[in-house]
Amino acid sequence: MTEQQKVHQAEEAQFVENVQRLREAKGWSQGELARRMSDEGWDGFHQTTISRIEKGQRPVRLAEARALAKVLESQVGLMMAPAPESEILEGLATAIAFMRLARTRIWREVDSINRLKSDMKVLIDEVETIPQEEWERLGLWETVAEFVVQASHMRAWTVQSIVGDVMEDSDGEHSEEG
Repeated sequence: MTEQQKVHQAEEAQFVENVQRLREAKGWSQGELARRMSDEGWDGFHQTTISRIEKGQRPVRLAEARALAKVLESQVGLMMAPAPESEILEGLATAIAFMRLARTRIWREVDSINRLKSDMKVLIDEVETIPQEEWERLGLWETVAEFVVQASHMRAWTVQSIVGDVMEDSDGEHSEEG
C-alpha cells in the first residue's frame, strides 16, 4: 500500500469515527441519523446502513459524505480530520455561528431601541399637552414628572453609550435604569 493510499484510508476511517462521534454528541441513535438522512432525500439509508458505515463494513460515497456532514451540521473536510483537531475546528465554527447570531440579535434590538425612542418622543409630547394642573388634580403629577424625566433620559441613549455601559460593567450585570 502506498503512502497516499494510507492517507486516504486514514481519512476515511476518521470520517467514519467522526460520524459516530457527532451522532452521539447530538444524542441521536443510528436510526435517528438514518431518518434524518431520509429526510434529506436519501431513502436507502436505514439504521443498518449507519451501523455498517460506523463499523467500517460499508464505504461512504462522496455525495453521502456531504449529506452526512450536512445532517450532522459539520463539513466533510472537518470530519476527515482527527478528533482533537476536528473538535477544535467545529467548536470554532460553532462559536462563529453564535457570534453572527448574536450580532443579528443586537441589530434587531438596536432597531427596537430606535423605534421605542421615537414612540417615547410622541408620548412625551402627548403628556405635555395636558396641563400640569390636570395631572395634579388626578394625583398623577409626580408620576408624570418622573416618567417624563426617565423617558427623556432614555431617549438620549445611543448604541455607543449602551455598549460603553456594558463594557464598563465588570461583573456582567447591567442597570436597567441607565
